[in-house]
Amino acid sequence: MSEEILRRLRQPRYPFVTDFLWRVCDFALLEEEPPGWFALGSGEPVRVIGRDGAGGRFCLYGAADGPPQRLLYVSSEGQAGTIAGSLAEGLAMMIALPYWRDCLKFSAGGSLPEMRKAQAYFEARLRQRVHDIALRRRALDQEFGVAAPPDPLEALHRAVTEGTAVVVSTKDGTRFESLFNTFVAPDPGP
Repeated sequence: MSEEILRRLRQPRYPFVTDFLWRVCDFALLEEEPPGWFALGSGEPVRVIGRDGAGGRFCLYGAADGPPQRLLYVSSEGQAGTIAGSLAEGLAMMIALPYWRDCLKFSAGGSLPEMRKAQAYFEARLRQRVHDIALRRRALDQEFGVAAPPDPLEALHRAVTEGTAVVVSTKDGTRFESLFNTFVAPDPGP
């Protein structure tokens, strides 16, 4: 499944796909050797498949011939963690929650209720900027053959919580911090 999704990322049927993923979801396909600034503590290999605008990397890890490889996000600011159980789940989550980083940032240390407040705030802002977001989400889900889970925020929370066992560190052994941050969600306002 991951290879099919990567193929569609390389050659999408619709021109807006890569633009939407970059401008709205802050995800661009990138295939490179793993950079030297991070590694899994287990020594497992990672496969870089994407980047964000701040220099963070999206990677697949786990045996290529086993169950789906999990999706890891490593920020350029020293946070890292698993964000989905597979590339398909990760892409579906990014389409449903293009502001997923903000939900983690404003999670009060991993509180799902606090993340829900952040989701309400950032979804309202997204709908103001991208009026046809529902239509674009449906088209992207169809393009990649993915569907958002019933509760994408809960799926993200679970993936990050369960993924804390994965240790990501710098070359000198400094451990990356959790993707959960301690800020609280902004007031959604009227």
